Amino acid sequence: MGLFSKLFSKKEKKTEEPKEEKIFFDDEYCRFYYINNPNCEEFGYEGEIEPESSSGRTEALGIYIDTDSPETTEAAKCHAMFRETMADIDRFTFDAKKRVSDFFLLDPGYNGHQSSGQQLMDSMRIFDMEFFRNGSIILLIDFPGEHGVYASDIHLTINADGSREIDFKDYNNEKHRHTC
Repeated sequence: MGLFSKLFSKKEKKTEEPKEEKIFFDDEYCRFYYINNPNCEEFGYEGEIEPESSSGRTEALGIYIDTDSPETTEAAKCHAMFRETMADIDRFTFDAKKRVSDFFLLDPGYNGHQSSGQQLMDSMRIFDMEFFRNGSIILLIDFPGEHGVYASDIHLTINADGSREIDFKDYNNEKHRHTC
């Protein structure tokens, strides 16, 4: 049977697909993994900064940094922007939260609880920071809790020239964009 089974068996050779090594680099804040998604024109690195027990944060902060160009895996420019931001993160987040809370305070239609600016700032959560090769930084913001704002998908864009724009959806799912 050994000879016939060898001749007539239909064993397929298992071909091992080559394992692609993930490209990454380590930073003092987290490990960044390379992503290459041409459909979304994402060529960069993603990482998550885990909360520190003393900071009061309870959830990880997502970070995205663009590569220097779509053709390379180098990300020196955006990594430098990230490092500069993290060097003074308290001032950076205070300024971002202050601008967003001031914006929503100017229109009581989006601030249903009539919260104060400080209450809005305290309830605001920046959950993602994205650094782009054009020099802009985008913050994704949420208002969990009772001092919420009647808006979702809030993005604060800090352009390379220093101007700021806020994008959000109201509860009718209409998109809005304003300078702030």
